[in-house]
Amino acid sequence: MKRIRRNWIIGDLVERIERSKLVLVTHVGHVPGTAVDGLRKDLNAAGGGLKLVKGSLGRQAAVQLGLPTVAALFGGPSALLHSDESSDVETAKIALKFAQANPEFLILGGKLQGQELLHTHVDKLVSLVPETVYGELIGMIHPAAHAGRIVTMIDPSTHLQLPRVSQYLALTLNAYVRREEGEAGGAGSPPAP
Repeated sequence: MKRIRRNWIIGDLVERIERSKLVLVTHVGHVPGTAVDGLRKDLNAAGGGLKLVKGSLGRQAAVQLGLPTVAALFGGPSALLHSDESSDVETAKIALKFAQANPEFLILGGKLQGQELLHTHVDKLVSLVPETVYGELIGMIHPAAHAGRIVTMIDPSTHLQLPRVSQYLALTLNAYVRREEGEAGGAGSPPAP
């Protein structure tokens, strides 16, 4: 591959990773192209996207961004799934559903709001139900004195409106991981993949 094209591709990957709130690194394996196209369409409809990536190029982009754990995930036929702030949970749900239907498609990990994720963290992200759980999760993160400024009720029968939802989601995931590590007797660092 010519150096100019290689540098352009790496620059594009760096920009996608920086711009996206959620990035998942996956191993595509021998998943049929039509299935990957279907995944791409589902992600686009949800506000996300998919980029097939050569492992060495993805690794270089992650190293440039200072994400060594993410860089280690790239190898072989990989795909980068990315989403903006409004579709983090939906992108993770689509990816997990696709992985269950296609056993050769593996979610290896990624990043959420700049924090590196393991594949087990993605499962936790999907288990969150934003409309009903955010208020409870925010209450766990912030003292009750600040809850009035963070959560604004629009209509009690509909849903909660939260500013910077992805930021709170990342904090919540981090709190759950720390709590589980504490219960399992972990030393404070995430388990090796």
